[in-house]
Amino acid sequence: MSSPSSQVGGLTRTRECITVAIGDGGLKIAEGFWRNLARDHRLDPTGMFTGNDDDHLERISSYFQEKLDGSYTPRCIFTDLSAATADGIWMRDLAGLLNPQGFVIGKDNGDSEIHSCAYHVTGPQISRKIMDQIRKSFESSDNAQVLAYQHNSSEASGGGLGTLLLQLGHDLIQNATQITYSVFIDPAQMENSIDGINSFLTTQALHEYSTASVLYGGKLLPSEIAESIAEITQCERLPGENSGSTGVSGASLIPFPRLHYLISSIRNKKKQTIIQYESDYGTDAGHHGCTFLYNTLKRGCRFSLAELDEGAKTLTSNVCVRSTELRLLQVQIACAYRQIMAQDRFVDWIPNNFTVSHCRVETLNKITKTSILENSTVAGQQMSHLQSLMRSIRSTKAYMHRYAKYGFQMSEFDEAEEAISSIVASYKDVLIDKSPPPPPEPAKGSGEDE
Repeated sequence: MSSPSSQVGGLTRTRECITVAIGDGGLKIAEGFWRNLARDHRLDPTGMFTGNDDDHLERISSYFQEKLDGSYTPRCIFTDLSAATADGIWMRDLAGLLNPQGFVIGKDNGDSEIHSCAYHVTGPQISRKIMDQIRKSFESSDNAQVLAYQHNSSEASGGGLGTLLLQLGHDLIQNATQITYSVFIDPAQMENSIDGINSFLTTQALHEYSTASVLYGGKLLPSEIAESIAEITQCERLPGENSGSTGVSGASLIPFPRLHYLISSIRNKKKQTIIQYESDYGTDAGHHGCTFLYNTLKRGCRFSLAELDEGAKTLTSNVCVRSTELRLLQVQIACAYRQIMAQDRFVDWIPNNFTVSHCRVETLNKITKTSILENSTVAGQQMSHLQSLMRSIRSTKAYMHRYAKYGFQMSEFDEAEEAISSIVASYKDVLIDKSPPPPPEPAKGSGEDE
């Protein structure tokens, strides 16, 4: 996998990311995401820089491209099989920031609910144009290494077209790291639903073609997801202690099983649950900072889910901590201690169960921004639940006739089930009962006989 940055002539080049927003859900997330990024980098609605500190511009090329007039535009392709959501974006304040050539919109035809329709029929009609835009974006970049997707896996466009683009992107840009930010259906919505089948079929592509996937619960608002992605990517975009080395798009992720992060809830500033750490815990700021973060990870970012078994019924949140004192080392110590104290929540074959985006920039309001993703064993439990529900759909053949109309083959179902089975098997060892074994039987010839 590519390194966070490369050197040419003694100069370090910023690693650049090309973003692809897919479908209605993906476009809504992308709209909020780029609004957050424009705010972070002090860009006005036309893309002109309005700040007074060059630190906002130091790594802006990671997600923005500078135009001839000195303004900036997102490195993003917006695509959908219907024009409704895209038209809405052009009617709002973000329109002047975006590049019209980055929009690739198909004709609204076919079944708008079915994954297979988007994958086999309507998606291929515009996929070549989309891939041309992605190729041009890479060619016009100096050091593009990451291809990031934002989509809703339960939608026809987000799931079917998203699956197709993941496959094509893997073949076209072979050296790129493919990251997905995917809205994933909630367990309560899975059973006997088309949305559940769409998510099921999309999971196979996430497993096979993505380097890592951040999965968001379907009940989250697009604005919450957009804020979460902005926090996760902050160290790619702003100078700081670990700038250019966030775990999600960094080089430390292992390639299997790829479905690493499952987020069901987000500590959101609008809900006044943002975590604020200040240096009023005594003179030993290092010790108290680690204790604060450990308690946050232990109590603050876990969400109980009744549908899951007792073995791992926690979904993790993306926790954002704003502080004036916390340092990267304190965050790393807190995460390491959390993993040691709760070993049944993690697996050994993932070396970085916590991904930390820690951005400490002295000149930017003197505020440290830390975003932590905890990778718990619930990913395996979630996939196990989805697997059992899909077996039920297979036995009853519910909705299969609607998919068959658009070239769907049961081999696609088999491949998706095989991918999910691989994930479930990988987590199986830590999902078993952790109760101590019964005491051994007394040896013959001992005890009362003696």
